[in-house]
Amino acid sequence: MRKIKYIGLLVIIILILVVGYKKKVNIIKEKAKVSIKKVIELNKEETNELLKELISKEEKRVNDSLKNETIILKINEERILVDCSSFEKEFDLGELNSEVPVKFSLENKNKKVQIKIMNKILDEEIEIKIEKIGRDIKIPINIVNLETGDGRTYYINTLNSKFPKYKTIGISPYSGDYYGDINSYNNDRKNKSFFIYKMNSLGKILYYKIHSASISDFKKTIVNGKIRYSYYIEDKEEYNYENVGYAPTKLIVMDENYKIIDIVSCKKYNNVPEGFPLENHDSIILDDNHYIVSTYFGENVNNIDKKLIEKSTGSRVVAAIIQEIKDGKVLWQWNSTDHPELYELSQEHNDYKNLQNKWADYIHFNSMTVDPKDNNLICSFRNIDSILKIERYTGNILWILGGKGDQFGLKEKEKFSRQHYARLLSDGSITLFDNGNKNKKSRILELKIDEVNKKLINYKEFYLNNHFSPACGSVNKIDEKKNVFMIGWGIGDFSNLENATEVDYSSNKKIFELIFEKNINTYRVVKIK
Repeated sequence: MRKIKYIGLLVIIILILVVGYKKKVNIIKEKAKVSIKKVIELNKEETNELLKELISKEEKRVNDSLKNETIILKINEERILVDCSSFEKEFDLGELNSEVPVKFSLENKNKKVQIKIMNKILDEEIEIKIEKIGRDIKIPINIVNLETGDGRTYYINTLNSKFPKYKTIGISPYSGDYYGDINSYNNDRKNKSFFIYKMNSLGKILYYKIHSASISDFKKTIVNGKIRYSYYIEDKEEYNYENVGYAPTKLIVMDENYKIIDIVSCKKYNNVPEGFPLENHDSIILDDNHYIVSTYFGENVNNIDKKLIEKSTGSRVVAAIIQEIKDGKVLWQWNSTDHPELYELSQEHNDYKNLQNKWADYIHFNSMTVDPKDNNLICSFRNIDSILKIERYTGNILWILGGKGDQFGLKEKEKFSRQHYARLLSDGSITLFDNGNKNKKSRILELKIDEVNKKLINYKEFYLNNHFSPACGSVNKIDEKKNVFMIGWGIGDFSNLENATEVDYSSNKKIFELIFEKNINTYRVVKIK
């Protein structure tokens, strides 16, 4: 009985050591593999000796020559503190790419300690190209005391452990990469992480960045032969307007190596103060230091028609403001409240009496693009169900497509509701993601219009299953001849549906599907060559 008691004690201690250090210590692993048959054969004296040996080896490891070392690694612009007294084995990065060599350097050097990254000695700054990013792909950090031989091995996760699980179905034959964001629009926002990512046609991550708050509208722009990446990152939360669907942000611009080269906020113009935050929907990079951006700005206005408001003290509204900024100066600014005819076109959030909401988000800008034939802006405004063409520099509204103010005679089936992402095709047709809040069914619309005679020339619609996205979303046409579209489904209940789809409507086949784990939504997913 006493022999069995000692044997049981030995087995328990070995199991605790194995679990506690996750099988990382060779001496523990060797002892843990002792067969049950051999353990049973041990007598009391042998058991005691084995226990002493295990404890001695473990104490030596804890008290080795590296226990007081702290290594400060710099990976591109990010710092990682490796505390060698801790046995934390894996580290996450805030961003990583597999296209451009990554720079590794040491901020503190110790001649007694040698560090290797992927078997390359880290003395001066080194560059290593990370070939693949994945949940099971690690970057080893080997640390050795050259005098004693004591060592550690730590690992950097190539894919941040908080990146949500996903799967892809299909491989697109069309060139280009997928650019998207992962934003969680639920009540547990404080415990969520937000990502932007670039993914290839095989579903492999090429670049990602994590942020603790909203990060969105990640895209690539080629200007004068230069690659520029950009995204919005949430900033200055104190400027948030209650019950208004946007985030105060700043625009981050990166070069072809994913290095930040500019950070953009509003410039002072009329009532907009210097450094006022942008909003998170869309931006246009015309060149380095030349941008078209937007913001939401709370105003107390007195130019609303009396039939919409009965009090004379004014109304608190959220103005949609567009600024064109070049070399730090505003070239022109457009303000929706300078056009009082737009107030009565509002479909929702038009409580001009401010009885239910402190601010009336009556128009809600969400996309813009430059028409190359005249360099004017085509903009989408969600809460008036309309696409507007705005003349740059004068701010005049040239035409209104859709909604109560439609000037093109759209029939009922041709009208859209709460739309997003209005873009132009090479033939001048407008594509947009029609959220379809009125009919609870989302679709793609392609509209060819005669701007001079205000007529609809051609109309196409495309559906996919029963997808309904009440907010956000995007669509871009990949092949104009075969009606191939990339769709980002925005916000909705997609527990059994994909978050993004590339579809060939000429054959009604899905080419590519991106499916995230439950409760994940995206603002946009677009495909860019």
